[in-house]
Amino acid sequence: FYKYVAGAFDEPLYHLHYRADAPLEVKALFYVPSFHSEKYGMERMEPGVSLYSRKVLIESNSKDILPDWLRFVKGVVDSEDLPLSISREKPQDTLLIKRLRNALTRKFI
Repeated sequence: FYKYVAGAFDEPLYHLHYRADAPLEVKALFYVPSFHSEKYGMERMEPGVSLYSRKVLIESNSKDILPDWLRFVKGVVDSEDLPLSISREKPQDTLLIKRLRNALTRKFI
């Protein structure tokens, strides 16, 4: 699954499977790749975490799920609490996205 999500050929260094019901109902699967292009002076990496709502893809490689300094993380986030119409709104303006971002960042650290 990691190789499909990250488009990678290597094995991940670390993976995190997270599920919570308290602030938001969220299921997340994060991978830390063993290789990244910024290390060798290549281009800047794009965020690699996709956002799902009730198993429907909302945004692929979303920049709003994790902070910029965690852009090396690859994976998927699925939340039952997000509305399906969130792709038409600006996700960074939504309070749910901010709460989701804070919860996932704290868990990853």
